[in-house]
Amino acid sequence: MRKLTAYLLISLDGVCEAPETFARSDILPDIFPLISDTIAEQDEVLLGRKTYDDWSGYWPTSDVEPFASFINRVPKHIVSTSITSTSWQNSSVLSGEIDKKIIEMKSAIIYLT
Repeated sequence: MRKLTAYLLISLDGVCEAPETFARSDILPDIFPLISDTIAEQDEVLLGRKTYDDWSGYWPTSDVEPFASFINRVPKHIVSTSITSTSWQNSSVLSGEIDKKIIEMKSAIIYLT
């Protein structure tokens, strides 16, 4: 069975922000190895609607690597009851019985090419 991993970029005081404001540029070199290790094990991404809204306006044209290439190519599943379609490449909306859909995703065998 595939793993479901929660990956959060959050400050010690609990702040999560949009990608263009989430971290000072001088700390980015320190987190790139962590990001590379984390995304190397991912083949799909679950996003909430708010994160989708923030990220879909930033990442499609971003050159912040290694994350930009990863997030733009990987399948993204948006958990939402308020949107029905997406404009970001490789994105789809999950609605309805989310728990069952996530169990199905975890049970699926994915072959990366």
